Amino acid sequence: MSSSSASTGGAATVATPIPSSGFGGSTHCRFWLWPSPAKLQSRREQAQRQSKKRIERQNRERQAAAAASNATDAATATPLQPLTLEEEKLIRLHYVLQLHQLASLLHLPMHVTHASVIFFKRFYLHQSVMEYSPKDVAYCCIYLACKAEEHHLPVDRMMATIHKATDRDAAKTAAAAASNAPSTSSTSSIAASAASAASAIQGGVSNILSLEVPVLGVLRFHMRLYHLSRSLRGVLKEVEEMDASTYAMALYINGSEPLHTQQDAPGTALHSLGAFFATRGQALFPRVLQSDDLIFLHSPAQIALALLAAMEKEAKENGIEANLAATSSSGAAASVASSLRTLDLASRFIESKIDSAVVAAPGQPIAARQQALKALRARIDEILNMMEEARATTASLDKKRLKSIEKKRKQVANPLLDPSSKLYQSAKEANGREQEEKRLAKKKKQREDSLKHEESLLMGSPTPTNRNSTAGADSDSSFLSKRFKSSPPDFHASTSDSTNEHSGAASLRTRGENLAAQFNAEMIE
Repeated sequence: MSSSSASTGGAATVATPIPSSGFGGSTHCRFWLWPSPAKLQSRREQAQRQSKKRIERQNRERQAAAAASNATDAATATPLQPLTLEEEKLIRLHYVLQLHQLASLLHLPMHVTHASVIFFKRFYLHQSVMEYSPKDVAYCCIYLACKAEEHHLPVDRMMATIHKATDRDAAKTAAAAASNAPSTSSTSSIAASAASAASAIQGGVSNILSLEVPVLGVLRFHMRLYHLSRSLRGVLKEVEEMDASTYAMALYINGSEPLHTQQDAPGTALHSLGAFFATRGQALFPRVLQSDDLIFLHSPAQIALALLAAMEKEAKENGIEANLAATSSSGAAASVASSLRTLDLASRFIESKIDSAVVAAPGQPIAARQQALKALRARIDEILNMMEEARATTASLDKKRLKSIEKKRKQVANPLLDPSSKLYQSAKEANGREQEEKRLAKKKKQREDSLKHEESLLMGSPTPTNRNSTAGADSDSSFLSKRFKSSPPDFHASTSDSTNEHSGAASLRTRGENLAAQFNAEMIE
């Protein structure tokens, strides 16, 4: 199990560096794993400073405009206040939760959901939520995740599904359409609502497509991900191979909420230990993604080890051991080798990985084993602490505060990047006019070049404006001059030829008249 060589949060440095091949050589490792939380905080502060400079310029422009219109307005104008780092963090967390809900609405596979969240978090590592709309970026990240993970979902169908589920007017329209005897007014309102829905869907599609290139640019076009779900499956497979009998131990436990385990309570069922690990791991994935920094500080393999340790602890503390025979992966009956209360699969697996890493590097002393083991356990504890902080932060989210922060965000949003702003629409129209003018100018130039080329062919002189047309004129005029030089017109020869043609035509008419007379004579006889 490879582990990062960079220390995080006071954890000791791991003795075994990440290899340059596999995950160590991937863009996921080289560009999106950061050495410390302080580096991440510095990057977010840099993005926020850029937004603050823009907001300060807007405040000066507003005050100047107010002063030009009315002196009293300049004194009473309220300056725009940028979001704090904590407020930006809450906005990001809110939209991460929204992404999970949208993924459930669209029936996206788990790896596509994770990809969309990771793209979203990577984007806002380098951008402030005060620049691009988080809602539009979230939609765009779902669209890009479907592309990157090869899950077919047309963007228009995606927006239609989201609009149908979130727009209340669409629900009222559907209810009116389902009535048996709609009135004339309701029919017209249905048509108006349908047109409004179609316009909203088309607008959403346009926003997503316009954001695709900017989002890809911030992501550096790094679309290949090493998914946590795959890392956890690999870890569980190796744990099963290490101790199949313990892995197949039977226990009663609530797979979604282990703390609520009671043998006769709803949700509690009989599982093998391995089945519980697989089910509980999927339930813990959102908690990993809700942490603001976790995926930027630790590799998927390290997070998978932390999940294994967390799930084993939950099984030991909340599971109820069943006195049943366990069955190994080979199908043969096997007795339970160890009690549920003394489980140590995670510890033994981690130690086996450290041992294999130390043996694979003969230049390192055996004492490095203890150092590497201590560092990896410190990483696992740090990951579990970050997951617990994310759970507590998510549970304490205040909807009223979120609405207040979102309202403040909209006030300071960059109008040039907000599709709903008038400045964005006017800039878009101006850009469209500019593009159309460039297209017409290019077409006009092509027409002029074509006319010049035709004139050069007729006049026999090349035009220097276009290399291709000049070459064509040169070739045509040289061809004509060569033809006339090689075979100049012979007026005497043409005169004699015409005389011969006249005499030949006269003899031919005489012969035709003789044949006609002979034919008539034969017919008479």
